[in-house]
Amino acid sequence: MALNFPASPSTGSVHNASNGLQYHFDGVKWVSQGAYNTSTINTLNFTQQGTGAVSRSVQNKLEEVVSVKDFGAVGDGTTDDTAAIQAAFNSISNYSSVFFPTGTYLLSANVTATNKKAILNGATFTGGFDIQTDFIESFEQWINGDDVTGVNKKGSIVGVGTPAIGTEYNKGGLLVGAGHSTNNTGAFISCDGATNWLSVVPNKPNNPQELIVYNSGLSGYANAASGGGVINKVSGESFPAPYTSDSDGSTNKLIGDQFYFLRKVFKIKAVNSASQIVVEEEDKSAVSFSTDDAGETEAYTYSLTSGTGTATVTGTSVKYVSGDPFVPTFFNRSFKFSLTGKVTEFNITQANITEANPAVFTFNGHGLQNGDTLKYTANGTQPLVTSAGTTVDSFVSNATVFHVVNKTDNTFQLAASSGGTGLQVTNDGSDGQIFSINVTFVNASEYTLGSAVGNGTYNFEWKGNINDQLSTLRVQAIAGDNEENVNLIAYGGNNFLGRYYSLETGLAGTNGKFRPIYIGSGDYSNNAGYAHHIGCLPRTATSTKPVLQLGGVQGRHSLTVFGPTDGTLYANRFELEGAAATFSPAIRTKGTDANVSFAIDTKGNGSVNFTQDFARTLFRVFGDASVSVNFLSTIARRTGQPVEIFADGSDANIDFKLQPKGTGVMQFGTHTSSSDAAVSGYITIKDAAGNTRKLAVIS
Repeated sequence: MALNFPASPSTGSVHNASNGLQYHFDGVKWVSQGAYNTSTINTLNFTQQGTGAVSRSVQNKLEEVVSVKDFGAVGDGTTDDTAAIQAAFNSISNYSSVFFPTGTYLLSANVTATNKKAILNGATFTGGFDIQTDFIESFEQWINGDDVTGVNKKGSIVGVGTPAIGTEYNKGGLLVGAGHSTNNTGAFISCDGATNWLSVVPNKPNNPQELIVYNSGLSGYANAASGGGVINKVSGESFPAPYTSDSDGSTNKLIGDQFYFLRKVFKIKAVNSASQIVVEEEDKSAVSFSTDDAGETEAYTYSLTSGTGTATVTGTSVKYVSGDPFVPTFFNRSFKFSLTGKVTEFNITQANITEANPAVFTFNGHGLQNGDTLKYTANGTQPLVTSAGTTVDSFVSNATVFHVVNKTDNTFQLAASSGGTGLQVTNDGSDGQIFSINVTFVNASEYTLGSAVGNGTYNFEWKGNINDQLSTLRVQAIAGDNEENVNLIAYGGNNFLGRYYSLETGLAGTNGKFRPIYIGSGDYSNNAGYAHHIGCLPRTATSTKPVLQLGGVQGRHSLTVFGPTDGTLYANRFELEGAAATFSPAIRTKGTDANVSFAIDTKGNGSVNFTQDFARTLFRVFGDASVSVNFLSTIARRTGQPVEIFADGSDANIDFKLQPKGTGVMQFGTHTSSSDAAVSGYITIKDAAGNTRKLAVIS
């Protein structure tokens, strides 16, 4: 039998001969290594390098790793690999692993792999389904658990092993290194007594722990140039290249995005250099910084939430393929979804808007169809105003959505409903209006477009800003459509406060609730929870005012402070201030009004009491319950004028009564004896019984 050895082998060459044996060339001769075919592969041995290694069969060695490709998975993105992947997981025992070679695996259904591990070597998935596995690693024990309904676990879960107890904070956990380039001791992440009590402890004795949530936005300090929209960086991070001063700024990713500076949010119009940008107002009108603005060096931040990837478009349905998942369009600032090479935004100049009934908008080759929906995203110098006198919302998440009607190749009209009457426009400003194709969130794998842009596969980008937030620490109570959170937020600022920080309840779902926040300390054994001394209650359907409560939980508190009702801004307020020795603390009224009164209100027929040391009453004011209409007033006067105490109220004539107690009498001034003065008249008064008396007057 001819074995057909190569004519010029090199040392280490391997030859599979026709007799079923494999030969190895040792530099001099061919040496048999045993059988290589599948029927005899158990006889082909493998020995690992290193002292103490033992010989094993190649079959035994290869069985160490189960690959999805062992069961027929292809990973080309088009072949349905669901059955093959499921078979691979079914073949292994709990807490074992399945290896995914690099590729894109199409799933047509969820794959069940509870208590099993997937090792992803650059593998990605498409089709909108999940591998419901626990991506787990642990030092001492496995973390067992089923997939949570409605929560698809992406990425990795790191098990922390046996809980640490007491001083054993450095046991049964995960040591995270890279604390410093020359000292990578890092910190321990472990469980402190219970598996759901996660603790982070530094691996450096006697040092405090500091957990930091950084803002990853572009930030620094800058000042403005007076008379225009130019902002010059003073310190901090440089603006990214390529720089451009073109009007559309298409070569720089920052153009059109939000920029926080001087207590406001602007849009970036151009990036001139690494240290200079030009901004405009959110409605794209020009900015002219004042001299005062130019004299102030203030922090700036460019920060947004964004995503990129690839998607397929069929009609108006956009299906996610790879990259960042789709997100709900609840952004409060300029959510924008765009497809590479497709018009998704229509910037229509004033010259191309015919103010008429109905108005005609011209945009050559717009590609829109009757019934398509457009969202009004920005206005010119003045907002869009319809025939009803309604100013149209813009640049917010709930911006007005219009329906396209009466379209031609290059023009269209807008209606309030599909197939409705075209709207009249009475004012479009001086430099046009901007509309974008309306986008509706379906799920993390699909958007619905308000207009068909052409079938195909595209790169996508979505971006916007959620609540002007720069960084947020979120504690979540419930997820999904009923999501409720407590958030500690650093805000970029778009108000007189500028940049500020807030602890508040929040929600991202459609049915969530804004819950009260209580802050306190005290005895945990008091199950009634009275230790929570500060309560912050949000607006509700029945209570239109937010409420701050002090001194206990709701209904058991000592002080309530009301905030403004919806749509109302408070102008006047109370201020409390302490004082130095020999001075008095003060409660005062302040505000924008020139004259701000001080009101004290009691419930029912309750009195207003002024006491000393909570023991001695100094002054008390009673009311006559709900029937009181007349009252006592007093006025302090300037030098030379008498202080006044008088009756006031709704009656035209009101008596003034001074009532001693028991046999006590009224005392007035100093008595002077005189017998030579004649009585010149009298003053009418009443005695304690209400009898009219005449008090003599001596001229």
